[in-house]
Amino acid sequence: MSLIRSGFLVLISFCTLLSQTSYYPNQILFDIRPQASALQIGSLSKDGVLVKNNQALNNLLKAIGAVKVERWLTSADETDVIDGVDLSKIYRVRLSNSYKPEELNDFIHQLKQISDVQFGSLEYKHMVTAARYIPNDPDLSRQWYMDKIMAPEAWALWGDSIPGSREILVGVVDSGFDYLHPDLQDVLYVNPGEDVDGDGQITAVDSNNVDDDGNGYVDDFHGWDFVGANKDIGQQPDNDVRPPQAGEGAGLSHGTHVAGVIAAQTDNNIGMSSISYRAKILVTKHAYDNALQYPFYIIDGYSGILYCAKMGADVINCSWGGTGGYSFYEKYVIKQASTTYGSIVVCAAGNDASNNDNKPHYPSDFEQSIAVAALSSGDERASFSNYGEVIDISAPGVGVYSTIHANAGSYASWSGTSMASPVVAGSFALLKAWYPDSSRDWLVDRLLSTADDIDNRNASYAGKLGSGRVNVYNAIASGFLPDLRIKDYVFINEGTEISSGLKPGDTVDVRVQIENNPLWRSAREVTVTLHAVEGKAGLIDSIAVIGDVASGDTLSNLSDEISLFILEDAVYEPIRIPVTVTAVTEDGAPYQKEQEIKVQLSLEADGFPAGGENINVPIALEDITDDGQKEIIAIEDNYYCTVIETDGSVLSGFPVSTGGYTTAPPIVADVDADGQPEIVIMDRSGLLRIFDSSGNMEKEIDTDERVYGNIAAANLDNDDDLEIIFGTMGREVHVIKPDSTGLAGFPYSVGGTIRYGIALADFTGDGIVELVFGSSDKKLHVITAQGDSVPGFPLDLPSRTIQTPVIGTTGEELQIYFVTNDDTLYQVSATGTVNWKYGLNTSVNAPLALEDVDNDGSLDVAVVCSDGTIHLVNSDGQAKNGFPYPVNEPISTSPVFADLNNDGLMEIALSSQTGYLYVLKAEGMMYPNFPALLDDQLNGSSAINDLDDDDRLEIATGGSNGVHLSKFTDTQGSNSYWMTAYGNNARTSNYSDGVTGLQRGEREKIASEFEVYQNYPNPFNPQTTIEYRIARPADVRLDIFNIVGERIVSVMETGLQPGRHAYVWNGANSNGRPVSSGLYVYKISIRMKNGQSFSTVKKMLLLK
Repeated sequence: MSLIRSGFLVLISFCTLLSQTSYYPNQILFDIRPQASALQIGSLSKDGVLVKNNQALNNLLKAIGAVKVERWLTSADETDVIDGVDLSKIYRVRLSNSYKPEELNDFIHQLKQISDVQFGSLEYKHMVTAARYIPNDPDLSRQWYMDKIMAPEAWALWGDSIPGSREILVGVVDSGFDYLHPDLQDVLYVNPGEDVDGDGQITAVDSNNVDDDGNGYVDDFHGWDFVGANKDIGQQPDNDVRPPQAGEGAGLSHGTHVAGVIAAQTDNNIGMSSISYRAKILVTKHAYDNALQYPFYIIDGYSGILYCAKMGADVINCSWGGTGGYSFYEKYVIKQASTTYGSIVVCAAGNDASNNDNKPHYPSDFEQSIAVAALSSGDERASFSNYGEVIDISAPGVGVYSTIHANAGSYASWSGTSMASPVVAGSFALLKAWYPDSSRDWLVDRLLSTADDIDNRNASYAGKLGSGRVNVYNAIASGFLPDLRIKDYVFINEGTEISSGLKPGDTVDVRVQIENNPLWRSAREVTVTLHAVEGKAGLIDSIAVIGDVASGDTLSNLSDEISLFILEDAVYEPIRIPVTVTAVTEDGAPYQKEQEIKVQLSLEADGFPAGGENINVPIALEDITDDGQKEIIAIEDNYYCTVIETDGSVLSGFPVSTGGYTTAPPIVADVDADGQPEIVIMDRSGLLRIFDSSGNMEKEIDTDERVYGNIAAANLDNDDDLEIIFGTMGREVHVIKPDSTGLAGFPYSVGGTIRYGIALADFTGDGIVELVFGSSDKKLHVITAQGDSVPGFPLDLPSRTIQTPVIGTTGEELQIYFVTNDDTLYQVSATGTVNWKYGLNTSVNAPLALEDVDNDGSLDVAVVCSDGTIHLVNSDGQAKNGFPYPVNEPISTSPVFADLNNDGLMEIALSSQTGYLYVLKAEGMMYPNFPALLDDQLNGSSAINDLDDDDRLEIATGGSNGVHLSKFTDTQGSNSYWMTAYGNNARTSNYSDGVTGLQRGEREKIASEFEVYQNYPNPFNPQTTIEYRIARPADVRLDIFNIVGERIVSVMETGLQPGRHAYVWNGANSNGRPVSSGLYVYKISIRMKNGQSFSTVKKMLLLK
């Protein structure tokens, strides 16, 4: 709870602030010059005068309607003179009526015309603001803020002694204090000046109604109630600082809650612990006894501050304050308490969520005050907390658990800067207990300078939350201990620093940099010891000597390396290696600190993750720039399409806008027959956009239809271009040409919505594909390009289909695979016969996938279910051995397949929302070193391909942090087809089309019409001839690579005619420099006019 004005009011922070002035409209303050006599105050009702010894002043006061004059600071005396102001000669004038500020200032101006009057001021209100509280059982574990400020570590510094000190006195200037609370009964200060018999207890002998210590307050044993029950109606101040029963959440509990944070009894088997551990509390009460609910004002709080300071308080907590006016009288009180009496005045910064630099808040913003802002448990600025460059320090202030004045022994969790302030006050008390002879300024500098930096958690408030979050352990320990930390560490292999992630089986040297905080003490004989992690990492040499590290220095084990090895079967995830740093302190005592370093086992390529945020749509991989390397095409944040190069950079011209929210994966194909692939995107409102490889939008077509499923591309009319096919929530199938015209017979209407995509395959043998899809009226459709149903369809089903159907071949027959919302997987023949059904027992989360996983000549269908199981079902409807495989975590991505290690069997790859990339073997076992943790939420289906033509596959996966690219080290196999969602980049969901969208028969036909011959001579020196034959007009590219995959020659021939062609290589690179002897690879890439492509790789040997 933080305070907000002067004359103090308490507000629940979640309530709307009441409309109110920031000053007292019927009160003003003025002071008499130090050399003038103190005023003899009279009473209008008794004496007929307000001031007895100054006639001119008395006349003026009566003229302006004054009804009462009183000392403002009853705790001040003739010794309290600061900057020419005698604090004991400041007076409050109470007026009969209320006035505006300008009218009150006119009265002050009139007063200052009297020779003895020096200054004048409005009297400002100050209020206490409190946030809502949540009652909790008493328990140290509920005091999360203790660990945050490292209080337990600070207590441990006392060793076998009791932490803290009873000699430390903390003043709590607030609403009072429940000294009968079981956790607070032994923490009240006993005024020795009023303890007549000196027994340390208050008994009848002491209660003699005499001001024994001569401070102006009779029998002020524990403090003073400056307002009584209500002094404004004649109920006088007294020595009882305990309010009446306050009730849960009431304002009169405020001071009790504050005091508990600072000094509740600790280690007494009751309730909570306090930060100071065993400091004493001096209490002044400033709330009327009828202030049972928020809001209420704190009255005469500055008298309480001065009283506590003069009583010897080391620390004074003020969890209240106000905006709206500056009073130099108030400033002088804070200055007197701080500079003359050496008290540390700690103040709440306010709960207005405002900048105190623009809207000052007092007393927190006075120069000698310690202004405290509030933080959440994550070190972020609390939403209600004030801020600004005037803030000195921050502290936990949300859900702070402490004592309250309700039923006996009650506790509650409250929020506010009022709760952050006593966290700092208690820290000062504990710091003072360790350094009892240190000055106020030294203690303030120590606590502020050792705070933990929180700017990185508060980017918008950097430099406006003080020196950081209070850390009482740092404040104490920095005076006699070093603070050794791991500043940096690197892994070295054969003298070279390894910049990317390590891999299983690696052995490296570890170089660790140790820094010593410049504010802490020096350390001698520093050593670093790394510890093995079972099942993950071991050490050959685990200890390194650093040497002596002075304050502010940084040293490393440059001459004493540590050798670390990663186990061969370790999985790709971070390994946290425990590190023990030992040393000898300046005093010769042993020092030890436990830390850790993180070894990142990763397949992630350099430059990744890349490409924006929230890649939730399946990815495409394709060489759209014709540079011999495939780019990554991804929909980011559902509104933009980006293209990423293999180095993680974004292709020039991208990202481009999709037009709207997009969930359909992009099509990448040569849809307009210009010889170059286009990117086709459709958002959920039916806006279709076609982009070229430079990001230029070639066409925009607004279909004005809701399209929720994937779109697909195929040639339905035997011309050169491809049509775009999709279903709508408006119960129609659309077929659109790239020029925006529709195909005859379409749109085609059905009886239900088409929530998912359309699969494409030639069922009739006419060379034109048919369209396969489900509708919400529980039908499976197969229609021709003319809009006619194929015999046997539509097929009536017991439940509606979910996900896009997929199509594969068993023998010579096409089969359709799909799932329904009753958790059943179907295989249906080309004539509409249900061949089999397979029960899944739970819903399906992702598109289906097809692959001949174990190379037995028949297809297997993969299904991902919501219970975290992966099913793999063969063409006979039986689960494959090792399946279903239990991943047991949320997965919403489609499986993809590839022969990652050239063993002839397919691996299955898919990713999870918790950041794991899973790779399963055909036998239903995890691939070695997997699952791999990518440390991201992975919602975008992966795609697999050899992006950089090094015969090793990469997996691109979409996540919240962009696209991840995992590079495999094994040589790939050659028989992979379902390598992306929906089977290929045309999204036909047809296994026969392969990854490029070409049907398998067409690929074989192309391969037979183009031939690449072995170079001759081979081996050769210095030149060789590379020949190839093309049967159709085409563009041909020749690339030559060295054995490490570097391209050394690239030649492009466009518009070649059918026939035999040759290229003579002279053994030189593209710069004309001869290359060295060795094995080289040449690759011929052929692209036809319609965009279809084919490539072949061969090897040759140069011997000199």
